[in-house]
Amino acid sequence: FLHDDLQPKTALSPIYFVMLVLSAILLGAALAADSPLLLLAALLCAPFNSPLMGLTLSAVIPSWGLMLRSFAAFLFTAAVYFGAGWLAELPLARLTSGKGLPFLHLLQHGWLEWAALVVGSVLLAAMLIRQRETPRLASALVTALIFFPLGLAGWALQSGFPYASAGLLVLSAAYAAVSLLCALITFWAAGLPPRRGAGWVLFVLTIGLTILALFGFLSTQHHLWQATALNTTPPAVGTPTQPGVVLQPTQTPLPPTATLPAP
Repeated sequence: FLHDDLQPKTALSPIYFVMLVLSAILLGAALAADSPLLLLAALLCAPFNSPLMGLTLSAVIPSWGLMLRSFAAFLFTAAVYFGAGWLAELPLARLTSGKGLPFLHLLQHGWLEWAALVVGSVLLAAMLIRQRETPRLASALVTALIFFPLGLAGWALQSGFPYASAGLLVLSAAYAAVSLLCALITFWAAGLPPRRGAGWVLFVLTIGLTILALFGFLSTQHHLWQATALNTTPPAVGTPTQPGVVLQPTQTPLPPTATLPAP
């Protein structure tokens, strides 16, 4: 069967966790330094998205064990990226107090981001089936959309933006549910539909979670808009923009006082 050839590609190995930790460290450093170069390095070091593809494949085999292992690995990956952002901001809490959030593009959730997620998820699933090598570029795109906002969510929670953090968490959950649904439909179109009870349970559950996640996203997306507006608002007119400039008070001459003649 074709799924027998796919299982080794989605297996969780020690290399996955090593690359995950390295990518999370680079993401935390990128947030701390506000460095696009480090963010790109974190993306390049991100491991292949085995948890997502493992969940997809578990509906085809079907296998409850693979489903639970993949789901646990997905939650662990999400926690690592979230913790990396939270820990990166922890020693800088006093220095960054009152400052804005870095990488505001991670807050974006327009039609372009959703289209990129759908296209990336379809390509990831299709190339996993058709190619011998794992499609790491498509995996990196999906990983950046699903997991990197979690790093910013951890940073936002530690730096005093809890509502923005909650909005990013819900956004990542919606991205993950839609990506899994697209991957399942792609597998089905390629001749690998869900099989038996376990496969259809995962498929129906994915549809339900997608609807629930999208509803939650629509209910909390205003927090992302507020965070974006708050961190891009220019300073008020009349506010000094150059630190260290001391305004000297002006000396106003006093009028002479009248003297009374002596009696």
